[in-house]
Amino acid sequence: MPDRSNAGFRPMKRASRTAPLDREGDEKAMTEAIAWFRDRGFEVYRPSPIQLKCGPISYYPSTGTIVRDGSGKEPERGLSALARILNEVMPTRDDEPGVIRLPTE
Repeated sequence: MPDRSNAGFRPMKRASRTAPLDREGDEKAMTEAIAWFRDRGFEVYRPSPIQLKCGPISYYPSTGTIVRDGSGKEPERGLSALARILNEVMPTRDDEPGVIRLPTE
């Protein structure tokens, strides 16, 4: 009898950091969030159609949900909360205006 313990299992595809952010049919919340990240110079990529990722932060524009890697969901939602959290996690450097310090692991 064949082993069916992994029947239907498909490995998850690795998110591309070079795939285009903008996709045809995006909701308004997604296009606004992408523009928000770009306007502020953040490096952001899109691991899934509903998620944006910047450093250790995931943002889900349609719901405004913010998730920190290893910490779970934040109680606050939306772009203003995202701005505050990103400032905590990746503050700008005083010695180099406009440069965002990315956390090192």
